[in-house]
Amino acid sequence: MNDKNLFKNLKTSLNKKAKVKTVRNNSSIWPKILSVVAAFILWLYVFQAVEYETVIKNVPITFENFDTSLGLDIVSGYESTVDVTVSGTKSIINSTSADDIRVSVDLSDVTEIGSHVLDVNVLVQGAATLHSQSMSQLQIFVDKTIEKNIELVPVIERTLQNPYSLGNIVVNPQNVTIRGPETDIKLVDKAIISANLGIIKNNINSSLKIKLVDSLGKEIDSRYINISPSFAELSIDVYKTVLFDINPDLVVDKSEYEYSYSPEKVYLYGLVNDVDACSKLVTETYVVANSGEYKVMLKLPDGIKAYTSYECDENSLCNSIMLSVKRKAE
Repeated sequence: MNDKNLFKNLKTSLNKKAKVKTVRNNSSIWPKILSVVAAFILWLYVFQAVEYETVIKNVPITFENFDTSLGLDIVSGYESTVDVTVSGTKSIINSTSADDIRVSVDLSDVTEIGSHVLDVNVLVQGAATLHSQSMSQLQIFVDKTIEKNIELVPVIERTLQNPYSLGNIVVNPQNVTIRGPETDIKLVDKAIISANLGIIKNNINSSLKIKLVDSLGKEIDSRYINISPSFAELSIDVYKTVLFDINPDLVVDKSEYEYSYSPEKVYLYGLVNDVDACSKLVTETYVVANSGEYKVMLKLPDGIKAYTSYECDENSLCNSIMLSVKRKAE
């Protein structure tokens, strides 16, 4: 064999070995890839196939087909809720909420006063499956509807300090109409509006929710009692009593006359804002021309009265001063 053939055989042998090595390296990767794919498929199967359960608590009950024309109302049972257990894959469970659960009771057979035991129906919307429910039947009690007109009473808590006092407490409207189950209506002793006004220093004007209470003062919270109207307006005038100096408006020759007057101070009484707006108390203008005793009227702002005592009773009402004028001795 010559050198040329020897070199050719050697090159062919090397190429074959390289190809074998390449094939062997490629064949060792595939089992790893297949293992990863198999593991992913297995995980995906487990994730999608395994059943889970979850409890959705306190799902409200919807009442259906209740014939209101019979004059009946549901007195008890309407406040009940149901715990619902649903099952499904992990992804389905995670996407299921209370909004997907409908719990209902059919009242089409309820036609008279008394206690009724009814089936509780649960409908699960979506892909989740109903597993169980905490209540399969519900007991309700129905009664007839009545209407009653009652007086509205204000219940006011406040702290009142001098120089403030309260005027009339005005409530509008003075009466309200309540309508609902006879059993609930009979428990109502009065309708009230209540307010804690704290320390009062100004007029009160508030819109307050009307509440119903029993004879012990406990609030009656019945969703089937209708109150008309449901809000009332509360108005309280607050008055203020303040001591003011009287400043007589006199045209007088002080070199010729001397004078004195009584009273020198009075208590002004009126609405808080009116009294606060008054900065000075004067009399009507009076020209002094001679000695003597003269009655000079006070110039009182509208809505304000003057008194000589803090109690502001009618006996101390004051609307003028007595002016005493004397000619000075020469």
